[in-house]
Amino acid sequence: MVKLEWLGDESQRHDWVTLLQNTFSALSSLETADVLFRQMSPLAVAGGEKLFTAGTVDEACYFVANGRLKMIDPAQYAKLGKPATVRLGRGDVTGLEAFLGQTTQRYEVTAVRDSVVLRLSRDAFDTFARAYPTVAIQFLAALAHHHIQALSTPPTPNPAGLSIALLPLHTTVNIDKIGTAVWTALEQHKPALYLNRTGFNKIFQKEDTADLPARAPRNLELVNWLQVKERKYTYFVYEAEPNWSEWTQRCLRQADVILLIADATASPIPSPMEEQLAAFARGARQELVLVHPAQTKQPSGTVKWLEPRHGRVQAHHHTRHGHLPDYERLVRRLTGQSIALVLGGGGARGIAYLGVFHALQEANIPIDFVAGTSMGAIMGATLALEIPDDTLLKVAHVLSQWSRVFDFTLPVVSLLESNTLTDKIREVYGTADLEDAWRPFFCMSSNLTRAAQECHQTGPVWQAIRASSALPGLFSPVVNAQGELLVDGGVLNNLPIDTMQKLHNPHRLIAVNVFAANKLADRYNLDTSVSGWDVLRNKLDPRQESSPVPLLFQYLWRTIVLNDVHQARRKLKWADLYIEPPVEKFHMLAFSSYEELIEMGYKAAQDALKDWNTLKIKAQ
Repeated sequence: MVKLEWLGDESQRHDWVTLLQNTFSALSSLETADVLFRQMSPLAVAGGEKLFTAGTVDEACYFVANGRLKMIDPAQYAKLGKPATVRLGRGDVTGLEAFLGQTTQRYEVTAVRDSVVLRLSRDAFDTFARAYPTVAIQFLAALAHHHIQALSTPPTPNPAGLSIALLPLHTTVNIDKIGTAVWTALEQHKPALYLNRTGFNKIFQKEDTADLPARAPRNLELVNWLQVKERKYTYFVYEAEPNWSEWTQRCLRQADVILLIADATASPIPSPMEEQLAAFARGARQELVLVHPAQTKQPSGTVKWLEPRHGRVQAHHHTRHGHLPDYERLVRRLTGQSIALVLGGGGARGIAYLGVFHALQEANIPIDFVAGTSMGAIMGATLALEIPDDTLLKVAHVLSQWSRVFDFTLPVVSLLESNTLTDKIREVYGTADLEDAWRPFFCMSSNLTRAAQECHQTGPVWQAIRASSALPGLFSPVVNAQGELLVDGGVLNNLPIDTMQKLHNPHRLIAVNVFAANKLADRYNLDTSVSGWDVLRNKLDPRQESSPVPLLFQYLWRTIVLNDVHQARRKLKWADLYIEPPVEKFHMLAFSSYEELIEMGYKAAQDALKDWNTLKIKAQ
């Protein structure tokens, strides 16, 4: 922290005096506010620097004049196991407990970016109170009210003035083009300002401006300038350099989010820049951006990048050079504008999801997160990994030929040996890991050993999907690394809206269900014992009047997901758009009807999406 000597900048003083008067109505005139201001000490606090820690003996309170700080209650941290954070911006106050008589500070307060605070000691306030006793009493009441209001207001996940630093890990990444892509995507939402070394020096008309250290006297001018710009721009993009320069450090000090921009074709070993960043210990959120060549079909080896950065990187993104939709997706995730798609299980009926995908694409509705269960997992993974539709249709054609799929075995574990299903899943998804998906994807299975849901976010895609679609009794279960049995996710969570909400908290959530809570269409007249041979004989003999019989696969699946059918109604409160293609007439193995299923999914989505623009208008 550096105490700022007053440099005689009257416009700056007038700005801060006006801020005090506008914040506290007790300061009825600029003259009174100016008298109070003269009792204060302006302090420069560099981004990442602590203003004070809990237990500090300091009978003073602090007003945020410029910048942003965060306040953490250690007592709440110990109680909840996670930090209870309050964000402080221009006009907010902190340190009130010590100022009013507690003598020690209760909170830990850290500058999120380069900031200026106005320190008011108790002795200095007493001097003001002797001259203006009535105003002083009213000011204290307003001060307490303002502080309580700040504590009771939950922090927004993406506040106004979100600052993003782009830190290139390799000299081979074209940071100018990437920065422009990020800025362009941000501008689609709210005004954004893009700053790099050259532009910053040009603005201040001095070649050394970008290299000013945080404690330089002139830094106050830069902090004030940025504060003014925050009133005009919602987002800031800082283009850092692949070396530990003063400009790079400024970018990092200003950032709410640091994007580590990596060349996906380079070595995944952490760079020296990352080691310096770890020592910098700013506390800003870090996310990894793997930039792939423009023609990349499928990322691979993502785990090698994530493992050595475990605990440092909170999320990762895959982008392609020159592919703006990838950067638009990245920006939606950063700014809280993401759209999620959740797909339920339902056997062959899930082929209808292809039609839903086409309708979403036609309506220009991008999907940023994908989740599914059973057939919803199979279909959702194709969207997340951008696998061509024709690949899946070939598999559907094979699945429609039951004799080639149903590899019956002695029914000790299951009716089917399940080799064919496993082979087809591996054929589609190859060696890809869930971490390799262009869009973050997870799927659900049911852990029989622990009687719990299993959410698959890491590991081979084929294995996760095979577990998610292992219908108990029909297909053999999957054994995980801990030796636990995993079966179809529909047993416990056939439409994982709640899991999507918990993991990613999307701005908009679209849920699609092909196994709705409708009743079975038929009414049955059966004895307590049913011979399959008799049923077959009646079907083949035209002289016999055949009564409807529940097919094994159909009622087995319905039995499995019956509990979740009722849970789905409760979970729909998180869905902004719910699509339910009318596919009840198709049984669970009707893969040969894929063309009709796709068309029904397409039309159902088209009808539902008529409400989408209304949703967007309400959100604004």
